[in-house]
Amino acid sequence: MEFKDFSGPLIGKDRVRRYVESLRRKDKVKRIYQPLIEKILSEATRPPKRILDIGTGPGFLALEFAKRIPTAFVAGLDLSPDMVEYAENFVEGKDLKNLQFVLGDAQEIPFEDGYFDIVVSHGMIKCVSDVRKMLNEVYRVLSGDGCAYLIDSRKDVFPEEFDNITENFHSIDKKKSRRSIDKSYQTHEIKKILNEMSFNKNTQIEVKGLTYEIKICKPFN
Repeated sequence: MEFKDFSGPLIGKDRVRRYVESLRRKDKVKRIYQPLIEKILSEATRPPKRILDIGTGPGFLALEFAKRIPTAFVAGLDLSPDMVEYAENFVEGKDLKNLQFVLGDAQEIPFEDGYFDIVVSHGMIKCVSDVRKMLNEVYRVLSGDGCAYLIDSRKDVFPEEFDNITENFHSIDKKKSRRSIDKSYQTHEIKKILNEMSFNKNTQIEVKGLTYEIKICKPFN
């Protein structure tokens, strides 16, 4: 699979509102984002100075990073101006001087080479038209000894797996999860793409529940 159909960023304040409501119903910050941050920090070889959240959406994950590590600069990147506007309004008044939201494309990340110690994304890979280009950009902006954690839903989920994991989901969110899976890559497709990258020896992929998790670490030169 060379390219995916790309319907563009999530545009429209009503669509943003519904997306945020879904995140809150699923308690995604507590269930997924906070444990993810703790895992990333436990594996870090040094305290991160700069962190990038790609496809930040309403900014919940970026905000959690900024609160957890007040000494680090955290950037949340998103292609949707409505999402960036929501994120900026959401964090206004929280007195966080280390957090910035940026309008931009994950396939052309607007930061210099080697800038970030950690790059993270959750649910964004299926949203880009050229995954290889995005992965190259992620690797480019990673610092030496930095790591990226890229997580998304996987298409190769068995029906019984899906039903068990989403048993307690609201019916609306269960449908959203099913649509997300249907739009995603199968794990073997992502493995094939990773194997073709010039930095393939620095990548790992692991299946967890409804998702696959990619870890990319850049050697320190």
